[in-house]
Amino acid sequence: GQVVVHGDGALAVAVEGSSLDLRPYFDRERADNASEQASTPINLTAQVDVVLLAEDIVLQGVDAQVAYDGTLVRQATVAGILAGAGEMILRLDNGARFDTRVLTLASNDAGGVFSALDVTDHMVGGTLRLDAVIDDSLPGHPVAGTLAVEDFHIIDAPALATLLNVFTLTGAIAMLQGNGMPFDRFDAPFTYVDGILHLDDARATSLSMGLTMSGALDIENDVVDIEGTIVPAYLLNTALSGIPVIGDILTGSAGEGLFAATYQMEGA
Repeated sequence: GQVVVHGDGALAVAVEGSSLDLRPYFDRERADNASEQASTPINLTAQVDVVLLAEDIVLQGVDAQVAYDGTLVRQATVAGILAGAGEMILRLDNGARFDTRVLTLASNDAGGVFSALDVTDHMVGGTLRLDAVIDDSLPGHPVAGTLAVEDFHIIDAPALATLLNVFTLTGAIAMLQGNGMPFDRFDAPFTYVDGILHLDDARATSLSMGLTMSGALDIENDVVDIEGTIVPAYLLNTALSGIPVIGDILTGSAGEGLFAATYQMEGA
């Protein structure tokens, strides 16, 4: 590797190698953010076979360019493969205002990414796209944006199985317990701050049903408080919405069908 010290004290670091352990850096970053202390600015370029980000988060085949201004990572492009998942590319850039940053994340294995990040193990496959804005002017640096996942399966999800059982959707329950229930798309406007994920009218659709959900998920404590609408036979129901005038009357608001019911979930 190579380290160049500029006149203002900033470091330009270029590294290549088989492995790089960044866990101490992220531990220090969290402490710095809590105390609002600045450290040395670093511009990093790296090509590394294996990068350790946390005890259970490993990136392979990493190609990265990162600009750290001493307080925050302002710009970054990181491409690699999450251990146990598919390819992933993350980009971070300055936003329209100086106190905002724009974040994008894309992967060809949404389920693998969520599992590697310890979000959920119940999703299999899918292509993922996340677009968000980080507001550094507010405490906790809240993240607001949209998450879209296409062509995925959900397996062994107890909360969803309970919901389907209430509506006696036995065929859907059988899919959950087998190869998984296929979904065409999941769209979720969200806000994330202090470990709480707030969903605002998120929607999941498949041939057999549609789901809407709004509320909060406490990721760190595995607690959920959401409500929404479930639409059995989603394809049949939403087909009615194509009928001029009458379709609007029958199906109500966007994404809801003629045969639908509301639900609420609270707890672990």
